[in-house]
Amino acid sequence: WNGLQRGHKGVITSFCHDVGSFEDAFKIERLIQDFGFRQVDLVEESIITISFLEDNQKKKMKLYYDPLFDSWKIQKVTKNFQRHAIIDIISGNKTSNLRFIIKSQIMIPIIKKYYKIINNLQRSNRFLGRMYLMSGKVPLQLDCHKMFIRQDDFPLNSNFKCTRVRQSIIKKRFINESYQLNFMSTLQDEEGIVSSEDTINLIHNSWISPSSSERNSISETINFARKLTGMI
Repeated sequence: WNGLQRGHKGVITSFCHDVGSFEDAFKIERLIQDFGFRQVDLVEESIITISFLEDNQKKKMKLYYDPLFDSWKIQKVTKNFQRHAIIDIISGNKTSNLRFIIKSQIMIPIIKKYYKIINNLQRSNRFLGRMYLMSGKVPLQLDCHKMFIRQDDFPLNSNFKCTRVRQSIIKKRFINESYQLNFMSTLQDEEGIVSSEDTINLIHNSWISPSSSERNSISETINFARKLTGMI
């Protein structure tokens, strides 16, 4: 574990816990009182991840919203993403899940083709019509109406086939001396079906830095995640 490479071509590590609601004031207060967390002020921002096939290779493109240009921009493109380990601590169809995940990926250059695809998408009538509805004063009820980009926005192209679109928002973030806790809401569009999930990601601070990893961080975080699960 301590020898695993982190950073640009390394692994991504976190706990992922599926939950039902983020709005329980009592649970939030317990996070602060019992576990020493403090809430970080942040502006809710969506992150869009586009999974696609290109030359029979699976790749992902991450987008961020640029308010200065009022448009979505490409943050990075990756390939060879793999899940090296998934430890199911709690799982089931009706109860919340708790998993430890180790993932890896390789960043690749952002070529002109990708810029053209995203820019053309945002000029399409489908996209512009959706933005008009989302800017209205009437609350959107259906999950499919809350997604900025949909899977079928992409043209049918044998050399670029969109397989899935995920839109995630970090709703809340808490930190303490050892951990970062992100409350995330995600919408996913795959094969025309939009699904939603709320998750809490627990990340040990030593996992964020490419150059440091505390030897006991895995066992400590597993035990800490179990305690949190009993509360959230």
